[in-house]
Amino acid sequence: MVDVAGGGPLDLSGQGSLVGLERFAKCHRQTLNELLGSDFGKSPSDSTFRLLLT
Repeated sequence: MVDVAGGGPLDLSGQGSLVGLERFAKCHRQTLNELLGSDFGKSPSDSTFRLLLT
């Protein structure tokens, strides 16, 4: 669970902010693609995570 306003519980990636999620996805894009069976060339931005979590 992520509190988008900040200061809330951490999500499964261990990041406490949307920018942290973006950083995590950028570092682990290849692994995420393999696990999800996708072929995204670019990792999602913080705005994408905001849209997904609201």
